[in-house]
Order: sequence, then structure tokens, then C-alpha cells
Amino acid sequence: MIVCCLTSVMAAVPMYFIPPVALNEKAYPCWYNGTLMCNNSMDNTACHMSSGKCDDETLLCETENPSYCLIQNNETSVVARINSSSQDSVLSATCFEKITDEVYGVTFSLIVLLSILFTASIAPLGSIIDATAVNMLGEERVNDFGKQRLWGAVGFGLVALLTGFLIDMLTGVSCKYGEKNYLFAFVGVAVFMAISVIVCLKLNVPKYKLQSLLSGINILVRNFRIAIFLLVIFVTGFVMGARYAYLFWYIEQLPGSSQTLLGFSILAACLGEIPIFFISGWVAEKIGYNAMLTLGLLILSFQCFLYTLLSVAWPVLLIELLQGIAFGFPMAAMISYASVLAPKGMTATLVGLTQGIYWGLGNMAGSLVAGVLYEQYGPKAMFSINAGIGTVSAFLYFAVVLILDHLKKKENLNEEERCKADDPLNIARLTTEEM
Repeated sequence: MIVCCLTSVMAAVPMYFIPPVALNEKAYPCWYNGTLMCNNSMDNTACHMSSGKCDDETLLCETENPSYCLIQNNETSVVARINSSSQDSVLSATCFEKITDEVYGVTFSLIVLLSILFTASIAPLGSIIDATAVNMLGEERVNDFGKQRLWGAVGFGLVALLTGFLIDMLTGVSCKYGEKNYLFAFVGVAVFMAISVIVCLKLNVPKYKLQSLLSGINILVRNFRIAIFLLVIFVTGFVMGARYAYLFWYIEQLPGSSQTLLGFSILAACLGEIPIFFISGWVAEKIGYNAMLTLGLLILSFQCFLYTLLSVAWPVLLIELLQGIAFGFPMAAMISYASVLAPKGMTATLVGLTQGIYWGLGNMAGSLVAGVLYEQYGPKAMFSINAGIGTVSAFLYFAVVLILDHLKKKENLNEEERCKADDPLNIARLTTEEM
């Protein structure tokens, strides 16, 4: 675990220093329709802008996505035409859109290389930590896993909000380039991973042997109930992977978006997760793990559908409150149910396999397919398709589980009848009755 933490830092921090893509500029004529201060003189053409903001709310440009505008600084005089009859001020300006011919160049290659190294390092951590928690709780307290997992939501939400706020407040937005400085985020990764290394020194982490792990996986996937359980985990990870990869990219394109808003959206999601994790054990006793997995996937699909209805950024805060069920139910259920389904001595193996399929294979496949859909059809179509996949899969899984439960009950009844028939006392009683 310590090696994974250190390797992830070695992969993440250098990303900050990757050179940006070389951009060319294309100029468009614009007209500023905001307020101009002209020294209270209608015939004075030396004016300056009352606001230094450069956005499409105050600029009428021939491009919908300007990178920045060139209207001299708001304290510098600019020439304006004064319409004496209407007392309106019209200011000519130039708007620049940044474009690039580079697609798969040096920047892309370095990001892909470091991302692979980072993902390979960070992916095992979740499964190892969860397996460690289950191991420490023991079989009799496995339903209390959610009460341990909720602290991950607490830390995730608070740090995400703090990071977004500091990026907005300390680095600000460059009006000229529309860029943000994410240095604090990379520093945060290094700091918190260092803290994690110290904590890891105190944990009793389960040890895996490759040979036993591979043979254990072979045994597990031959069990049909375990196989369909892993399949629904894959679908849940698939849909969640698309959300993780492209939700913020989509939200940043909507009016009213900011890093602070994105931080608040993560906080809203975590606030929804905390009570769900806390009551997950009680819910599992009432409705069962399979119902929790199904309900979580349905709510996740509903979230994806709601994303397609957004026209401004702020309602995402309300949608993210559903993340408590969409993420909390499956996460708590998959770990506890894996420990129940696992054959004796294979709990850690199945928990690790479950987490690997969710965070690794599922997330990877979901983000990859979603990227193709996003590029070809746009974000709303991509989220709609994922919503459909999740909804259909949830109902199919629950239907298959009901069929398996029915067959299991029927098999148990038949077994009881055979046991009664083979019981010597019962045989003697039947013989006496016949005589």
C-alpha cells in the first residue's frame, strides 16, 4: 500500500509541469455592450470600461466560445463612438479564439503515460483499504462497513471544496487566457498521500499471493450467483466511470460554472453519502444486498438522465445529493455482500476482485466508451445512453436474482422432503401405518 501511495505521487505531481499544447489564435470582431465611463462628457471619446470581465454576456462576438478578448485594460482609455441621440456607447473590440492543430502530440503522450502510471498505482488502494476494513471488522460486524466508509466521504467532500475554493481565490481567472492554476491540487495530492503513508504503517493489511489469488478467482467466477454479482458491479462501475470522467467537463461548459461550484457539488454528493453509509447496515437487513445494488444503479441512471436536462450549472448541486444512494448503497452492499458470498477463506480475494472490477475494469471501460460517445454525439447523448444501460441492467439483474432465489427455495424444499423420506423414524412410522 505504501508503494502504491508513493508511486501515485510520482506520477501525479509531474503532470503539473507538462508543457501546454501550442495554440494559435483566430481573431473575430466584437462589440462591447456594457457600461462605459466617459468622464461625464457626451463629446469626450476617451472612455474606459467599468468592468474588466471578458465574457459573452458583455461581448457580442462572431464566435460562441471566445478564449479571451482584447479590449484594453479597464483603467486604460479606449476610443468609443458616442450616439448623442440615445446616449448609448458602442465600443469596437477584438475577440480571440485559441485553436490548435496538435491532437496526439507531446502533451497528450506525456499525460497518457503518467495517467496510466497514476491509475495503476491508485487503483489497488481502494480494494486493499476495503479488504483491510472488512478484515478488521470480522464476519460478525461486516454490516458496519458503511460506518467506516462514511469517513472517506467526509474527507473527500471537505478537501474537494477547499481545493476548488483555493484555486478560485488564490489563483483566480486570467481574463486574457481563461486559464486556472491547479498547483494547489497537485500539492494537495502529495501532502495527503504522505499522511496516508504514515497511517499505513499502523494497519494490518491482508497479504495476497499471486498463485492463490488466480486460482481463487477461477473458483469464484464458476459460481453463477457470484458471476452475475460481479457483472452488475461492472455495469455500475461502467456508468459511474462515465460520470467521473466527463461530468465536470460538461458542467464547466454551462453558464455559472466555477471551481468553487464544482467543489460544492462534490460536497453535496458527500453529504448525501454520509447518512446512507451510516444506515447501510440497517437497510441491508431490511431489504437485502441485491435490492441495494439494484436501487443504487437505478438512482445512478436517473442522475445521468437529469444531467441531460441542465441548461445552467447550479442545479447540479441538487442532483449530486442523490449520489448518497447512487454510490453509497452499491459501495456498502458490494463489500458486505462479497464477504457473505465468498467461500470460506476467500473473503479478501472476492472483496479485492469486486473492487478491481468496479474501480478498474468498469471505470476504465465506462470512461473509454463515454469519451467516444461524447466526441461523436455530445454530452447529453452520452449521459442518456449510460442512463439507459444502467436502467436495463438493474431490472435484468434483479429479475435474475428473483429467479435464482425462487429456484433455491424450491431446491431447499425438495431437499427437506428427501431428508424426511430418508429419516429412519419416518420410514418406521409409514411402515406401521401401512400395516
